Amino acid sequence: MPSSSSRAVLTAAIAVLLTLLLVSCSGSGDTSSGEVVTVEIELRDGEVVGGTQRVEVGLDDEVELTITSDVDDEAHVHVYDITIVLRAGEPVTTTFPADIGGMIPVHLHHDGIMLVQLAVA
Repeated sequence: MPSSSSRAVLTAAIAVLLTLLLVSCSGSGDTSSGEVVTVEIELRDGEVVGGTQRVEVGLDDEVELTITSDVDDEAHVHVYDITIVLRAGEPVTTTFPADIGGMIPVHLHHDGIMLVQLAVA
């Protein structure tokens, strides 16, 4: 059976470890993950107005993607597997964290038109 001084040292060591664990998990309390990157796309007559963009996005930034189309369709954000239902003439905004790096294509499902490429790094 350990002595009372050994138990006291063990108890103190456990208390220090638990305190360190709680401090490291709690963070600063700031829940924002990064910058907000706003991307606006307009699709008219089967083409992206202004051409297809390549947009640089920081890892852990928040992407705010707004798409306005003149036809009903669905847009797909690859890698993140996000589907956006588009109704002609109605802007649709989708927000998601850019927490997976790489080149992320966004295109229309039915027409296959590339809307934007998000370069997440």
